[in-house]
Amino acid sequence: MTHLSGPATPQAIAAARRSAQRIDRALLRFVKHRQTAVRRLASQHPRLADLSLSFPALLFALAVPRQGFDPAPVIADVIAGAKLKRLAAVAGLPLWTRRLVPEAFNGTIPNLPSGPAFTSEICNFLPRPRHAARWLACVTIAADVADERVALWMARHVEAARLPFTDEAVRRVALWAWYAQRPDALAGRLAETPWTPQVGLPAARDAAWTWRERVSLTAHLGLAPIEDVWFDSGEVDGYLFEPLCSAEEIAAEAKAMRNCSSEWRYGSAYRRNRTRLWRVTKNGARVAMVETRLCSRLSETGYPLIDQFAGPGNGGLEHAVKLAIYRWWLQQPIHSQPAQTVPSRPDDVADRAAWIALWGPYWRAKRRLPAWLPLSTTEGVLLNL
Repeated sequence: MTHLSGPATPQAIAAARRSAQRIDRALLRFVKHRQTAVRRLASQHPRLADLSLSFPALLFALAVPRQGFDPAPVIADVIAGAKLKRLAAVAGLPLWTRRLVPEAFNGTIPNLPSGPAFTSEICNFLPRPRHAARWLACVTIAADVADERVALWMARHVEAARLPFTDEAVRRVALWAWYAQRPDALAGRLAETPWTPQVGLPAARDAAWTWRERVSLTAHLGLAPIEDVWFDSGEVDGYLFEPLCSAEEIAAEAKAMRNCSSEWRYGSAYRRNRTRLWRVTKNGARVAMVETRLCSRLSETGYPLIDQFAGPGNGGLEHAVKLAIYRWWLQQPIHSQPAQTVPSRPDDVADRAAWIALWGPYWRAKRRLPAWLPLSTTEGVLLNL
């Protein structure tokens, strides 16, 4: 905001009017439900109002302060004419945020990346105003969940990808990227695709989803193989039937057969003693996958039925394969009936040893237990990974 000093010449009046109009247009660009707070602060002094043009992030941070931050000393420094670099440091804002437009802010500004490599490159990837708020949210989540390298990668790709990314989806991708750089960790070994800054965001989203399914399987099934597979392995009409006894075997078979058997729901069903999966091969070649399930309608007998079967890519099976499957099932002895299904309990949806083995490296590296990744889990935690 421009103050007139000396005679009010027509040129000075016109310049002051133009400055006031520019400031008013800038203030209008802040999100509506925060405009009252921003305007209230801007009205206190011309130098505060000028921040809407020179440093919108600082004006917003002072008008909508984060918890534990007292804006009064910084406001006084602004009025006193302190340098923007010093003001940003005292307010806890990286100087690169000067380039952010007013549309980027709709809530208290969190801690943002400020490393030298990030700062030197981030301004190359600033978004258009209409995407600024979502862009900043994605970059912030990526930095918090993973690191500044992943945050910079997110900043470069998220606007161009035009994906309807929820916070949970961004968090999943960032967590996958963090672990995909650490193949020595258990959860890192479950990432089929390594993360590099060259990976596109759509490919990363798909890789993170696949990784999440494998992680959930491991969390449900635990680290030791399943011992009670209900039925006996065997060969019928040249077809070999073998149980899938671990999350690793299920995931590998799902990939080879191009089906959905690695989904987390199969891990939950295994853990609750409701289902078992079997590989069917002939002469070493995979021909089918069979699911046996403990049918609730027959719970008094405790004997599992063949629930479904399919070939590669969920394709149909030849009659000879179907016949072999039923013959194999009919050969199973009655004494191999399994225990009753295990009721689902909110506090017992994952194997504790597996859960700690999966996330221990992350907790130790971050020195915290995020609310979305607690020490003990529920089905909701697994679903939102």
